[in-house]
Amino acid sequence: IFFRLFCFGWTMAWREKLRNLDGCQTLNLSDNKIGDEGCRYLCEGLKTNNTITALNVARNNIGVEGCQYLCGILKTNNTITTLYLSDNGISAEGQKEMDALLQRNRERQERDKAAKLEAEKKAAADKAAKLEAEKKAAADKAAKLEAEKKAAADEAAKLEAEKKAAADAHGPSAQAQQHVDAQVAGLAELLHGLNLSGYLGAASRWCVDNGADAVDDLPDYADDFVDALGLPRIKRDKLLRAIRGKGDPPAGPPPPPPASDPPPAQRKKRWGDGLECPAEGGERTFFPPGFQLTTEVPEAIRAFGHSDAHINKIMEAGQMKADEMMLPKHASCMFSYTEESPLYKMLNYVMRTAGEEADKQLRKYAQYIKHLVTAANCLPNFVGKVYRGMDMHLPNTVYAEDKVITWQSFSSSSRSQYQARNFVETLPGVKLSGSMFVIEACVAKKIEKFSDYPGEQEVLFLPNASFKVSKRLQAQHEKQVELDQLSAYDMENLDVYILTQLS
Repeated sequence: IFFRLFCFGWTMAWREKLRNLDGCQTLNLSDNKIGDEGCRYLCEGLKTNNTITALNVARNNIGVEGCQYLCGILKTNNTITTLYLSDNGISAEGQKEMDALLQRNRERQERDKAAKLEAEKKAAADKAAKLEAEKKAAADKAAKLEAEKKAAADEAAKLEAEKKAAADAHGPSAQAQQHVDAQVAGLAELLHGLNLSGYLGAASRWCVDNGADAVDDLPDYADDFVDALGLPRIKRDKLLRAIRGKGDPPAGPPPPPPASDPPPAQRKKRWGDGLECPAEGGERTFFPPGFQLTTEVPEAIRAFGHSDAHINKIMEAGQMKADEMMLPKHASCMFSYTEESPLYKMLNYVMRTAGEEADKQLRKYAQYIKHLVTAANCLPNFVGKVYRGMDMHLPNTVYAEDKVITWQSFSSSSRSQYQARNFVETLPGVKLSGSMFVIEACVAKKIEKFSDYPGEQEVLFLPNASFKVSKRLQAQHEKQVELDQLSAYDMENLDVYILTQLS
């Protein structure tokens, strides 16, 4: 700021202005002839000003007394580092003293600036550490809440199971029976006959709310009624069949569901691939220590002898099938595995076969295996029942009850009983022959969206999946209950194994 004060009286007035002058860094008062007395008022105004760093008082008739005032302010006001004093009556000794004070102020400003930067740096580090600690605390809290939520859900499931077991053991109480029968005739008997007595209260409330007086009122509204109970799929289907059969005359066994075109022989082999030789020795290592991906998906697929045109087709399919969970390259890798090509057969054979030649091929395919596992792990775990079928019988010892086995290679299954049926043998007289595996999956991947055959509703087990053989079903009625969608078939010649996934 440049001021022309013109007289000593103006200097007195600006003394008050300077005390409250913010934001000004340079003050030019040259050629104002303020003299020693005006210099005194100027210095008084600068006592409380901490923003001015440069002061020009050239040609102002300042003498020895004014020099003393300026030295005094430089000792108390550390912000002034530049002072222009030309053409004043200041002695060389006074000039030297002021130069020393200005140099001291400049050094102090540098130290203060460095200290401020260090303090800001430390504050930023402290803030980052605090944010990291808060983030960790939030993650720990979320994990704790999730664990508590899971524990509560497990406890609720346990109580529900105990409640259901008690209801199944004793049937509906006389009080409940009387209450329900008074409102919905036959409902308690219907649910008890299907081991669904635990749903009696909810079923009764739905009937009362919707005006149903008897089970015979339900067939036209069966879907709404069953959906309101929130039943598992199999129990839901059983209850629907029971409701829709009320009042209908016996019609003999239902016809089998329409069979889709039988799969090609190669496709049929795919779904039974590896079932006849599960590993009993545990997991197999597919990647050496320090293994890293060094090739992209197209090159990894090329290891199986695919042509450029074929690979381009696969990559285009991946572009179309990719979604928010899976990148196009991962979708392409998944698609390539589901194709009916030699890839899956070559890959899975070396993954479950011991020997030097197989190990050599395994090293060749390691990049593809890594890409496929990475793609699968982009998807959430599938939990539920899946099915595998093959058109041959296995020795009883291969899947003996309570035995723990490992499928070391990738293994395909289906969420659909009908699809799995396509891979067993259908004999004249509506008979099924071969082996059917009913698997309680807990760590599998639903890949039908990325498959070349989405209608197969494929669920993929990753390498080294382990299972316990829970049971081998013998009686026809047991098989029909477990494979209720295929209950119209004769399953006497169908071996049915129940497996529970462990990992």
